[in-house]
Amino acid sequence: MGKLIDKGSAKRDDPIYSSGPLVSLKSTLAQRPKYLQDKTANTAFDLQSFIGTDIGDPTNPNAEKCPRSAKHVVTISWSWSPMHSRRSEYRISTDQSKQTWNLYEISLNPDTGKRISARVATGSPYRGISADNASYLLLKAAWLSEIDLWEFDPTGFELDDEGLLVENDLSEIVSELTWITRSRWLRDQAPDSFNALKTQLPQEPDDQIVDTIEEVIACIEDLALPSDFLRLCEHYKLEHPCLLSLVFAIATDAAAQRLKMELIAQSNISNFTKTIDLLVSDLDDQVGRGGGMTIPSVKSRTRAFLEKYVGQHGELPRGEHVIHAFFKKTIDFDELRNKYSV
Repeated sequence: MGKLIDKGSAKRDDPIYSSGPLVSLKSTLAQRPKYLQDKTANTAFDLQSFIGTDIGDPTNPNAEKCPRSAKHVVTISWSWSPMHSRRSEYRISTDQSKQTWNLYEISLNPDTGKRISARVATGSPYRGISADNASYLLLKAAWLSEIDLWEFDPTGFELDDEGLLVENDLSEIVSELTWITRSRWLRDQAPDSFNALKTQLPQEPDDQIVDTIEEVIACIEDLALPSDFLRLCEHYKLEHPCLLSLVFAIATDAAAQRLKMELIAQSNISNFTKTIDLLVSDLDDQVGRGGGMTIPSVKSRTRAFLEKYVGQHGELPRGEHVIHAFFKKTIDFDELRNKYSV
């Protein structure tokens, strides 16, 4: 059973697309330009996906028809069940002024059996980017938008007809998208950094590697470092870009940084121990119980909040603060501090 889409729009790989009336897709998301590079050259390529917009909806009156002169990119299909399938033919052409590459998707209207098409992605400049490389990048951008909007899964495709792209190209796109959707760090990489990382990662995401990358992200944020892979390698003066060496260097620095922050926090807390004891001295110390839960007292929750705040900031809080997120319990620390003149 396909997932229902809000506002009456159907996703392209839902059963409704191949077994019932087509429903117009709503233009609810802003178009997101992406800056990628040609696979073999250093030419910057500005990509824009129209998936999820009127332009990219083949049933919308504003959809563009695919020019007859457009070159065949690839024809592929998916079959999830007898009543849930999809077949897409992709073609590429330039605009009349030869400034941009335009990727079109052609499919069949299940009600009429007629061919319908729409421009699903655009990239510029035209010059310096070959038709096959433009096809690769534009198809990748279109599928990424489908993943973001409708949780589209491009795996399990069947190649019906090769064109500018062949089966290895499609498999590479699927692999890249699988990694990108599993790791936000990989998604944020510049093209040259992403290409360098691809050579060091397995074809399919591994849970252990994904978890390691997530830990790397946390370390990068703690150390306030740039997130780009090659820039990080330059920062650590690695002779050759190596993910394993980079992970070791970042983890070592992060561990030292966290130890330093823990020592600073302990020192801050010790400086305010007597003041914290005074501020919480008259607060309710009764522990709550019920429904199989034990709820810490207001006193212990306030103490924990103060120790954490002082540890991080080296000073007492002012104004109202939530000391228990689940119960939305707030304390006015200006009032509490004025009570004890601290």
